[in-house]
Amino acid sequence: MWVLLQFISGSIQKNHLNDFLPVMKLYDLLYPEKEPLPFPDVTKASSTHALAITCIWIHLMKKAQLEQVSLQRRLPPALTAHLEYLQHSLSNNNLSHSLNTDYRISLLCNAYSTNQECFTRPMGVLVEAVQGNPKQQAALTGGAVSGPIKPLSMSILDSLTVHTKMSLIHNIVTHVMKLAQTKSMLCLAPALVETYSRLLVYNEIESLGIKGFISHLLPTVFRSHAWGILHTLLEMFSYRLHHFQP
Repeated sequence: MWVLLQFISGSIQKNHLNDFLPVMKLYDLLYPEKEPLPFPDVTKASSTHALAITCIWIHLMKKAQLEQVSLQRRLPPALTAHLEYLQHSLSNNNLSHSLNTDYRISLLCNAYSTNQECFTRPMGVLVEAVQGNPKQQAALTGGAVSGPIKPLSMSILDSLTVHTKMSLIHNIVTHVMKLAQTKSMLCLAPALVETYSRLLVYNEIESLGIKGFISHLLPTVFRSHAWGILHTLLEMFSYRLHHFQP
């Protein structure tokens, strides 16, 4: 189901709902139980695989809503607790504090990546974790370092779908280009540099990853004469592009 979630979340927006309706048969075939299944431990990365089938359901329902189609189907009782958990977590006011304790942010990003109204909040937690906010600044010779120093772990990045990884790397690249084009005196946040390095090693997002880094980001930063950022990117390209351990 994890592999199927990767495919559906990345392609459902560009295709018709009818192309994905055969997936519905899997719910009847694989989840005939009349009682809710045991809930997975969200402090473990395996929970993102266990809830993949529920995330697929959310993507299908959102597509049906956009196409104004009534599917006349209900989620199997075995998965109702999973869906309720995701819906409840989305409205949790302390969502940002869960990033270092469990995989709720990953689950929400994976489930709602095709629903911008819901996706913005959990993705915002990931973005702020690596970019920080204007209040997070510290003086440093030659400029100012803005943002956090702890990157997203490989276990968190591995738990994200391809679609979510692409959104995250797009946010990072947009932020770096904005800093370069405005000739900001702020240096790139250490957490951003390390997280970006880790994202660049994923082959499945190479079009926005390493290819975009070489063909788009580096030339843009060079044309902007943002030498500090350019030096950081070149150092990253030379020494940091390998798969870090958690």
